[in-house]
Parts: sequence; C-alpha cells; structure tokens
Amino acid sequence: MKKNHEFKLPPGNAMPKSGDAVNYGLNRNPLANRPNLEYLGNLPETTSGAVSNSIIGIGYETLDRDTFDPELTYELMANTGVKWARVQTGWLKCETQKGIYEFSWLDKIADSLLAIGIRPWFSVSFGNPLYTPVAEYETWEEDHPGQPVPHNVRGYVGEVPLYHGPEAVAGWESYLDALARHFTGRITHYEIWNEPNTAPFGFWQTHGRYSNCDRSEFEANCARDYVELVKISARAIREADPAAKIIGGAISLALDACFYIRNLVENGIAGHIDALTFHPYGCNPEFGLRERFENLRHELDAHGGCHVAIWQGEEGYATRHSIVASGSEYVQAKCLTRRYTADFRCGVEMSSFFMVMDKKAYKPGADGCGHGVIDTAGRPKLAYKALQAMGYLFDSAERADDLYLRVNIHGAPLMSHLRHISMCLGKFRRKGIPVFSYYVPENPELSLEPGLLDLQIWVDDSRDRLEEPVLIDPIRRNVYAIKDFESCSQGFKYPPIGFDENVRGFFTFHELPFIDYPLFISDKAIFPHKGTVTKGKGWTIH
Repeated sequence: MKKNHEFKLPPGNAMPKSGDAVNYGLNRNPLANRPNLEYLGNLPETTSGAVSNSIIGIGYETLDRDTFDPELTYELMANTGVKWARVQTGWLKCETQKGIYEFSWLDKIADSLLAIGIRPWFSVSFGNPLYTPVAEYETWEEDHPGQPVPHNVRGYVGEVPLYHGPEAVAGWESYLDALARHFTGRITHYEIWNEPNTAPFGFWQTHGRYSNCDRSEFEANCARDYVELVKISARAIREADPAAKIIGGAISLALDACFYIRNLVENGIAGHIDALTFHPYGCNPEFGLRERFENLRHELDAHGGCHVAIWQGEEGYATRHSIVASGSEYVQAKCLTRRYTADFRCGVEMSSFFMVMDKKAYKPGADGCGHGVIDTAGRPKLAYKALQAMGYLFDSAERADDLYLRVNIHGAPLMSHLRHISMCLGKFRRKGIPVFSYYVPENPELSLEPGLLDLQIWVDDSRDRLEEPVLIDPIRRNVYAIKDFESCSQGFKYPPIGFDENVRGFFTFHELPFIDYPLFISDKAIFPHKGTVTKGKGWTIH
C-alpha cells in the first residue's frame, strides 16, 4: 500500500536567496507565503534631509583617533533618514600647540553631516598630553617599536583634566570656549566626557586617587568629581554660546550604575544639563531597559531634573565573532531594529546606534571592530538596510499612548502562552497615521522560528486612518497587504468574544506572523502614492 506523505518542503521563495543566505543566517522570510498576506512592494527610502524630526541617531565615534574614513559614509547615510550623529571631538587632535586650535578636520565632518540633513552633536572628551601628560604614554612607541598605538595612548581617552592640576583645567576651559565659539550656529548639543563611571580604569583614569577608599566611597568621590567637570565645562561652553545645550552622563550601564547615578543627582548634575545619556549595552536590547530608564527618570525628577531629557547615547552589536556575538549580519540588523523600537517605547528622546562604520583594528592581523552598519571598505551591511527602514518609519514619530494593541490568546491551542505574554508591543503615529509594532524579545542570537498569533487593535476612527492595513518587515523592507481582518465596518468571520470588538475603531487580525524583531502594522496611506518609486527602489505598486 502506498503511503501518503503529508510533509512538504516550503516553497522556494520562503528561503533566503543564495546571495543573501549568509546575510540572513539561512533564516527564511517570516512573511513569505502567508495566505493572509499579499506582497505589495518594498518600503520606500527617505533622505535625512527630508525628515523633520526623529529619534534615530548613529555614532561617529573615535574619529579623534582616525579609526575610519568618514568620507565613505556620507553618501550612504544621506539616504537613511538618520537625524542625529554623535561625534567625538578629540582635544588632543584639536590643540597640538598650546593656545592654537585646529578645527578644520572637525569642520569637514560637521559640515558634511549638516549638508545631508543629519544633526551632529559633540562628545567633548579625553585628555591632551600638553596638559595631561602620562609618563608611560610618552615612551610607548619607543618601547613598542613597530606596534600600533593602542586607543588609550592614541587619544589619552581616560585622562581627566581635574586630576592633572589647575593648568590642565584652564586649558580644558579654553579649548571648550574656542570649540563652542567656532561651531556656534552649527552645533547645538555638547556632551561632557564618555562613560566616567568606568573608573578607576577605562575612560576615567584616577591614577591611584581614592585608592584607600572602599568601593562606595570611591564611586561617590568620582561621581562628585564628574559633576564638577560638568559644571566647569557647561559654564565655558555656555559663555561662548548661550544657546548651547549641555548633555551629561554618558553612563556605562553594564553594571546598572544606580549608586553612581544617585551620587550624580545628589551633587546637583541636573542644574547643569539639558539631557542625560546612558549606554545600555548587552546581548538583549530590552534586558533591564525599562528598569534603567525608570530609575534615571525617577532620580532626575526627584532631584530637580524634570526638565532633563533622557537620551540613549551609545549601544550596538558587532558582526565580528566574539564571546557574546556570532558575527551575523542578520543578528546585528535585528538588534538595530529592536534598539530603536525599545528605546522609543520607553520614552527615550534620541537613540544612537554604535556605530556608522567598522573601526580599523588596533592589533595587527585582527579584523575591524564589526560594530559598523558599513564595513571598512564602505560596503553597507544588512543593518544598513534596516537602518533605512527605521529612518523611514520613525520620521516625525510621536508616542501614542491613546492607541491600543494587545495579543489575543483566547482559544489558542498552545502548551504555553509565555511567548505571547512576553511580547513587546508598541504604538505611535507617523505624521498622524497610526503605527503598531510587536515582537518576542528573545535573545537575538537564537533566531526564533516564526510563529502565528492574533492581534487586536483599537484606533480613534474619527482621526486615525486604518482602512487598508499593511504589515512591514523592516529588515527585508517588504510590505504586505493584510487581506483578511475583522472590524465593525469590515464584518466578522467569527462571532466576537467581547462586546468592545463590535465598536467602531476595533480591529482583529488573525494568524499574523511574529518573530524576534519588530514587525509593523500601519495603513497603506503611510506610503507615497501608487506608482511612486525612489531611485529605482521602493514602492512598486501601480
């Protein structure tokens, strides 16, 4: 008797094309061949110049140490919708002779970014051997012939002016005065230092200071000193440019830094700054994020800082293999989409992904850092495509807490509802049109197999348009029409379970795919008119 084999291989177009198989980590398209979805085209591109406002930022760090060529980035970044760029300034590179400032290299970067519609903000950080000498640095190259200079020596990254005496502090003030005067009208935001809570090493070298203190006393003293540096720096910058905004913190949150933050606010940092930045690095973009944000918000609000905005100033994921990363471009792209979505959902007002381009390696024979969305040769990675999608979707995005989105698990034949309960749900309006996001916050390295769920949405149909719903994949940049859904105006295939499902503005979507990065539901009106094509790419419906 012939056996009936029910198992069938998935259609060919469900799997990545051969050229993209490596980039997508052999993961199939989660939206392909779904009976309820109809492919419409690709998400349009936008330019950063066309975006009026957005939380989307990118990192242009370490250019003070010449680790990559920014000229390879501008043409690509112009077509992303990115609105902010964090640029490290480099005191050492700007003042090689006392009192003589050379800003031409920084002019070129700032002007190039402004020309493509991206707002640079300066991280003013690190020492200068003219004022913050370190004996072992002075002879490093002589003692290590033929070896590349490490980043701490190359940029004096942890040398704090306060710890090198009055002349160093005066030199620092003069440098900031010259910098702010030179860039008045072009640069509006200045961040003071980078990750000062990494003392006694890292970016805040104490050289034995407070060595007799226990850890609590040590951190409290360093936090007090950092606030003093912020106070001195803010005064110098604002005297040169009264309109300048000052950013403090740049806090490394690998160990959460709650004690350090408490000491910052108790020492009055809120009285000197307009925004506070934090760096929530980790394998999972959502891990502890809300708790970290709420802790920062509480501490600021409770210590006179209600006016202080919170920015996510630096966080990324590498395409270089390490103990925490597989080196996959697909994983990096997932992390990028989750980073921006999770930050916006928490209330972060600007989110910066680390970084624009891979840094050249400091060690001979080693690969680049892998954190760039562009590699060292100027090739866009998969995360660059995802960045374009996020730049488009978050153009003029505004939080919309009045909108409603939930996962419907009634009657779902599952052994466990944990994935549905842990779903990250978001909602906002893009230029007045509602947008919803959903995904499972699984470890991005695990590459969750796509699943199906039901979603329920409510919008105010007197102001919100959701007549032709679409589903958007921000990594593949594909857009699909949702063919079958239920609403008061559309009618019901299944009897509604609750009374509210019969009212205007309520929608039920059955068997939509979910994955471990955000998919977006919106209305077709979010896109250009039919037939619009951007540079031969993008929206292709006619």
